[in-house]
Amino acid sequence: MTKGEEEQPKNQDGDGSSHEIFGESSSQKLPEIEARFCNGSVFFKIHCEKQKGVIVKITSAIENMNLAVANTSVSPFGTLAHDVTITAEMEKDFDMIVEDIVNGLRLALQTA
Repeated sequence: MTKGEEEQPKNQDGDGSSHEIFGESSSQKLPEIEARFCNGSVFFKIHCEKQKGVIVKITSAIENMNLAVANTSVSPFGTLAHDVTITAEMEKDFDMIVEDIVNGLRLALQTA
């Protein structure tokens, strides 16, 4: 699969499915964003530039999508970037597709 393509749903022991979409290729500018659905949760992996307040922008954007952040991990990647991993639970009013989530996060990071 190449970046920017959506993977078809795949069963995981019959109790859930997963979708994924990637951001721009590594030869282009950051951010790189991956999101997956599984059993009422959304898993995010984000590689973005280090900027003041960027983690707050990411978590705020996720919470504005009717997702409740359950866990966040941030690791430095060199001196200029962050590797961010977030697990969020879908709230009752959640009704988005993975492409919309990724586009919303990308927009939030562009205004960071």
